[in-house]
Amino acid sequence: MNRFLYTILLFLWMPGFYGNSVKEPDAIRILETAKSNFKMIIDFTADVEIEINVDFINIPNKTARVIYKYPDKLKFKSKSFIMVPKKGIGFSVFELLESEYSAIYIGSRQIKGRDLNEIKVIPMDDKSDIALATLYIDLEDHLIHYMEATTKKSGFFSTEFEYGKNAPLPESNRIQFDVDEMRLPLKFLGKVNIDNSKIKENSVGEIIIRYSNYIINQGLSDDQFEEEELNE
Repeated sequence: MNRFLYTILLFLWMPGFYGNSVKEPDAIRILETAKSNFKMIIDFTADVEIEINVDFINIPNKTARVIYKYPDKLKFKSKSFIMVPKKGIGFSVFELLESEYSAIYIGSRQIKGRDLNEIKVIPMDDKSDIALATLYIDLEDHLIHYMEATTKKSGFFSTEFEYGKNAPLPESNRIQFDVDEMRLPLKFLGKVNIDNSKIKENSVGEIIIRYSNYIINQGLSDDQFEEEELNE
């Protein structure tokens, strides 16, 4: 599948396809700059408030503590179940960029008044669940502001990042995902109201994660990620 996508994107990238012979920005350099910007964050902990919006489920907002260690260790600690599609969390993209990948610069787009560079990323590792990712990066702050991804097992998801004083760590993450592909473990959601009349195919869910009280680069040990997680 990755080779098929690569062939299509290579064709789109070929000089003259868009009728423009101007040399395009270097996609790999843009991605590596964004990655090096984030790699200053070795680890962090933060308090999070999680808002879950799914049409047929009424779930109250949750609070938790999140811990993270670059590039791929992520864990939510909470007294209750938390439904979070981890691949939609912004930090997962840097796990992707740590493996071999191919990237193609598509062009510049203005989104919400911000000029962003659109880059397609194709993982070369057959074990990667992500088949194709699209990143939208601002060349002024070198931050990823939007990400869209097609996965092999969990359908499609998109995520939007908002930043503040803790950049390159986000103040909030807005994730949209295919509910069908998430295979919601409803029996573990606890006491929630389910409206069966609203359950339908191709439902889209949304999760908003708001971060506060960051503690950065404190030297987290790997054993803090080994215990069983409530949200698996």
